Amino acid sequence: MAKDLKKEVPARVQAKRSWAEGRHTANHVLQQGQASFNWARKMGYLVRNPFDFVDPYDVEPAERCLDDVEIAAVGKALREAEAFAAVSSPLSRHSPSLTALAALRVAIYTGMPASRGAPLGTT
Repeated sequence: MAKDLKKEVPARVQAKRSWAEGRHTANHVLQQGQASFNWARKMGYLVRNPFDFVDPYDVEPAERCLDDVEIAAVGKALREAEAFAAVSSPLSRHSPSLTALAALRVAIYTGMPASRGAPLGTT
C-alpha cells in the first residue's frame, strides 16, 4: 500500500496543481537551503551563503476549500477536543483551551486564511 501512495499522491498533486510546475517545491527547498547555510555561516563554517544569490519563483498561493466530508471530520474532531477540555483540569498541559478551540472553529467556518489572522487578533 505504501508503494501505491508514493506514486498516487504526487500524481494527484500534479493533476490538481499542474500550473505550479514544482515552483512551490523549489521555493521550499530554497528556504531550507538558506536556513542551513545561514546556520553554517553563523557557526563559522562558511564566509557567505550561496543561496543568498538565488531569487525565489513568483507563485500564487493555492486556495483550497474543505469538502463536506472534511468539514464533518473537522467538526467531529473539534467536538471531541471540546469534550476532553471540558472535563480536564485547566492547568493540564495536554488539554486544549476552550478559547483556542472556539477561535479555531471561527477561523475554519468563516474561511479565514491562516496568513491573515485578523479575527483572532494575531495580525
